[in-house]
Amino acid sequence: MKDGGTVAFSGLFKPTDETGQQALLDANLENTDITTMRLYIDNTSYFVPCQTTGYFSPYNTTGASTKLSHVNVTSFNVNADKSGLMQIDFSCKVSGVMVLV
Repeated sequence: MKDGGTVAFSGLFKPTDETGQQALLDANLENTDITTMRLYIDNTSYFVPCQTTGYFSPYNTTGASTKLSHVNVTSFNVNADKSGLMQIDFSCKVSGVMVLV
């Protein structure tokens, strides 16, 4: 599968999270592709965009393109209600293959 599709996330907003949530907001505002995003499935295993150009890579060395897999944040929303807890949700477009680490 050479197209990872779309992924969506939601949770509690943490305004002091400068390396996680702020990085996603910045990537969305600047339309920057992320090549190092980790999508955890448990405490030790996660998916990352494929960064190799080997035979099973989405952009192998026999093809014309050398662009590697990446994630692009397509939407980023923060909502607040009377409870005082702010909610965050964002969507990402995965271009290429995600590999399990």
